[in-house]
Order: sequence, then structure tokens, then C-alpha cells
Amino acid sequence: RLVPPQPGQPRIVDGAQAIPGSYPFQVALILSNAPAGNEFAGFFCGGTLIGERHVLTASHCFLSDGVDTAVAADVHVYLGHTGFRGGERIPVTRLTRHPHWNAEKLVNDIAILELAHAPAAGTRAGLIPVATRSAPAETAKVIGWGALNPGGQSSRYLRETRLAVVDRKTCDSTHASYREKQSRAIISEVVNMIGLAKTAEDRIIKVIAEGAESPVGENVICAGADIGQRSACFGD
Repeated sequence: RLVPPQPGQPRIVDGAQAIPGSYPFQVALILSNAPAGNEFAGFFCGGTLIGERHVLTASHCFLSDGVDTAVAADVHVYLGHTGFRGGERIPVTRLTRHPHWNAEKLVNDIAILELAHAPAAGTRAGLIPVATRSAPAETAKVIGWGALNPGGQSSRYLRETRLAVVDRKTCDSTHASYREKQSRAIISEVVNMIGLAKTAEDRIIKVIAEGAESPVGENVICAGADIGQRSACFGD
């Protein structure tokens, strides 16, 4: 059973409200049982209109308690308005996860939704433009119906923020450092509990670091803010 993100789960932070109509390809995924006229209450993830009847989104959007239980009938798509007013709501008829999607490692985190019909004439929705060059981008823009701060409520209005694309070496190093910090906190507590010497803690950390795989997959794009707390999280 899908549930909307709960208050306190951060999404776009330190962003700005998007100009209405500036992202006609951005859609909201909502629970199919959300009341008519209050679609925002059922919002749980974002997606991108890539064809008249197809939406690209993330497979992890359909996890509930770590399990892929969602089916197409659980999901509707809302498009054509950045503030959940006057847009169009379309049922999903097929939900296809990437065949090699791995929820534990979050690899191949892709899903395609097939809509019951194309947006009606007059709906302010359009397909996302296809890239015209293959050179790596230096910045990326993240959009979503996110909170203004990590402890806040979701925003009813679409928001955006720009992030710097980070090279793989820096990304690997950053994530490895974070993982080591988390591991050291846990191992330190265990070492104290069983009365081992501090040198044992260092040896354990070294063994874990040497045997660990890269924390970032080959098909992942890394991005972050150089200054401030701009970020994307649940629901984007």
C-alpha cells in the first residue's frame, strides 16, 4: 500500500517557486484514492512526461516498507498545473519497473508508467525536450513539490533548485567518507561494549574500507550544492 510522504521528510530545500508553465513535462504521482479536488493530499512522488501516454519516474517511488507491492491501479498522474489547481488527473494502466531494479542497492532505479489516455486538448502539459548534445552538464536542476526546510510540510507549489554536477572521484570520496564516519560510530560502540582496544577499532575500519565496493554506481549522476543546504530528497 502506497502512502504519501509524512511531514518532516525533506524534499527540495532552499529552492524557489517555479514559474507556472515553465516545466510542462513535470507531473505529480498521486494515490488513486485521493479525493477529487484534493489531489495534493495523495501526492507521493514526481515524474516526467516523455511521451503522450508515458511517464518516466523512479522505481523506489513504489516501495512500501521496503517491498515492491504497488500496482498500476494504485496510481494516478496529475499534470498541467504547478499548484494542484485546474490540472488533469489521469489513471495509470501499466507500471513497469526496470527488469534489473535492485531496491537494496538502488540501481536501475527507473520505472515507466503508461497512462489511460493522453492529456486532453488544452491541458498545460508537454513532453520534456530531448538533449541535443552529449557533453556532460556542469549544473543540473531539480524540481518537485518539496518542503522549504527539512522539518517543514510539503509545498503545494512546484519548486526548483540548481545543483552543481560533481565528478565521480569527488562523489566516491565524499560518500566513502560519510560511510566510514557512520561505520566508525557503530564499531566504536561495539568495541567499547566488548572491551577491545582502540587499535582494534582502527583495524576493523581498515578491513571494511578495503573490502567495500564503490558506494556510487556507474550509472549514477552526482550533484550537490557548493554553498548552503540546497538539496533534493523524498518525493522529487
